[in-house]
Amino acid sequence: NLKGPKCRDTGLPCDAVHSTCNGRGELCSAFGPGEDMYESCQIIGKRQYEMAKKLYNNDNQNMQQISGGIDYIHTYVRMPGLNVTSNGEYLGTLCKAAMGESFAAGTIDGPGMFDFTQGTTTLKPFWNFIVDFLHKSTPEERACQHPKAILLPTGNLDIPYPWAPDVLPLQILKIGQFVILSVPSEFTTMSGRRLREHIQAKMVRPCCY
Repeated sequence: NLKGPKCRDTGLPCDAVHSTCNGRGELCSAFGPGEDMYESCQIIGKRQYEMAKKLYNNDNQNMQQISGGIDYIHTYVRMPGLNVTSNGEYLGTLCKAAMGESFAAGTIDGPGMFDFTQGTTTLKPFWNFIVDFLHKSTPEERACQHPKAILLPTGNLDIPYPWAPDVLPLQILKIGQFVILSVPSEFTTMSGRRLREHIQAKMVRPCCY
């Protein structure tokens, strides 16, 4: 996606806020570095392979060597109702799972359909009417998800089986000084950075020389 999101019908850049073309999201797609997605996958995959091979064959003594024991910790956490704090300050309580309109709009890697757009916090009356047949969100549920408007209240749907789990696994894997955080979600780049910085601050003990 190195060439950025463009409208497939005009070739012009998509709307920067909502990733739409003339108010619609279906025609906004990211392009590059190849002429189509297949060539792009080939180019990007080759670049990753070549860098991995270069690092693997590098005998530079300045590279940090992994040493030490192997360890892990694993747990299950019930997410709804979990209090969120930071440095002892209460920030809020987690809700049951729910998907908003921006979810249905997709992304520039794979646009959605119909009249959904990214970045919106209100639900169109038509979709509100349709979703109410599955589950009519309570004022408490809407307040908990605010400012996101609930499109699919997956945490409250259980026909023919639960649509979203309440209890999720978390684990930390440690190989020497190399740590892997295994989380049940696809984080944004910024969320991943915050998580990494937080765990690093907790795990790396300061040392004086």
